[in-house]
Amino acid sequence: MGKTAGYNWKSILYGSGLVLAACIMWGCNGESGNEAAPVVTIEEYRKNVYQTTAVKKGTIEPALTLTLTPDQFEIKQYSMDTEEMLKVAELHVEEGSHVTEGQVMAVFENDGLQEKIDEYEQRKEEDRLLAEHYQKLAKIDSAQDYAKDIKKLKEDISLMDIYIEETKAELKDFQLIASKAGTVTKIEEDLKKGFVTGNYSLISVVSGSSDYIAETSDDYVFQIGDTYEAAFQLAVYEMKVIAVEETEGRQRITFEPVSDMTGVAEQDKLSMTIKKTPIRNAVYVEQTAIHTIDDKDYAFTVDENGYRHAVLVTVKEVVDEYAIIADGLKEGEQVTLN
Repeated sequence: MGKTAGYNWKSILYGSGLVLAACIMWGCNGESGNEAAPVVTIEEYRKNVYQTTAVKKGTIEPALTLTLTPDQFEIKQYSMDTEEMLKVAELHVEEGSHVTEGQVMAVFENDGLQEKIDEYEQRKEEDRLLAEHYQKLAKIDSAQDYAKDIKKLKEDISLMDIYIEETKAELKDFQLIASKAGTVTKIEEDLKKGFVTGNYSLISVVSGSSDYIAETSDDYVFQIGDTYEAAFQLAVYEMKVIAVEETEGRQRITFEPVSDMTGVAEQDKLSMTIKKTPIRNAVYVEQTAIHTIDDKDYAFTVDENGYRHAVLVTVKEVVDEYAIIADGLKEGEQVTLN
């Protein structure tokens, strides 16, 4: 009998396995297999990170800070009502000078009007002295009658008064006179150089009363007569409460200086810090940690696993950017600020 050809099944199975493995590694799409297999990247899980602050318990020392503004503050511009060139005869002020009401700040050449006034004043004085002399002579010698001479001298004095007033009225047209007390803040360069032309501002004066005004919505109680300290730069001044007005939940307090205010100009503002009564055993947290939703206050606490929880809280009051908590939070709890 002839031999029958047989199959080596182990070899066939082994070869098939190699082909299958190659298909898995390089793909069985009939292509060259040069392209890399796609890579799928899954982002790593990250837990939300919150900015937090701790709820505290202790004593809060609140303070009320006020800005004191000069009362009736205004700036007055002084000029000459003329289009002609004027020559400066006298300049009595400089920037920073304090002037009083009626003070002559500058005088322009005026054809000798001031000299005329001086002459009239001198003549008045001579008439007055001569009248007194006649009165003394009359007492010494009653036989002598000086009544007509004295009457004439008095009439001449009255006439000089009229001349003086008329000349002063003319002189005002050649003067810059402060209509209100204040501080000179600016002098035009032309005025400093000695000549001015045209109707424009020559001297600026800042004026105001000596009182200061402060406003606040704080419920701090101000009593008339109480004194406080206010600061300007490095100096400290004592101020007294002279009036307190309340309108629509705001207080308007008027302060009168007790100290000498030398060094403070009318436009300068003062700063005042008042320490209020300490609040003890208060549970408090930064005001930014409280969120108001539908007229209710909430805070978001953070547990040990980093999860947030909304908590309804009762805010007693807000003091110096801290919310004082009456209910809802405990000391040591972590709450979010963002």
